[in-house]
Amino acid sequence: MVDRRRPTGRLVIGGVADTEVDGEIVQIVTDSAATVSAVFEEKVRHVLAANGITGVSDTAWYTVPPVAWTLERIGEAAGRTVLRRIGGRVVTDDRSLSVPPEPGRAFVALAEFVSEDVHRGPAADRVAACRARRREPGRWRLAAVDGYQYPPAFAEGVFRATAATAAGVAPERVAVEAVTPAADERHAVALSW
Repeated sequence: MVDRRRPTGRLVIGGVADTEVDGEIVQIVTDSAATVSAVFEEKVRHVLAANGITGVSDTAWYTVPPVAWTLERIGEAAGRTVLRRIGGRVVTDDRSLSVPPEPGRAFVALAEFVSEDVHRGPAADRVAACRARRREPGRWRLAAVDGYQYPPAFAEGVFRATAATAAGVAPERVAVEAVTPAADERHAVALSW
């Protein structure tokens, strides 16, 4: 079933309305908006409020759809680059994520982190599900699989920051190229460094 209320055509999976995201992630989103400008931070808080999130606490839990819709509005208002930067900050700023210094292990840790630590509820294992495949040294293909609820640019930022942290390089050194997603993927990218 496709959610017709929002223009994204995001696949609505069973249980997503009852699945929550950790408040630390939402706090990182608002903190990232503040680095753009105070006006932009206020706009992000207004969008959150319009989606039912009137206050942000890093110890609270928030349902996934309003957070995902807010990220989409951020992308529309500020562009993909800002949304990628926010996704990257989730990796670098979240205190509970430990990225191993080897890309393969790092991507496994990321997948476990988003399904076990960042989300809870009936669709916790699907709302941010991703997979990685090594193509050759320093080249990986990452995909957000069906059920993934967040915007592609946000996922790209998360993937890029994970690769950069694991490889010990600056995020700017990680090239991100969109690739054709497989039938069971929402979007996919190739990363190289």
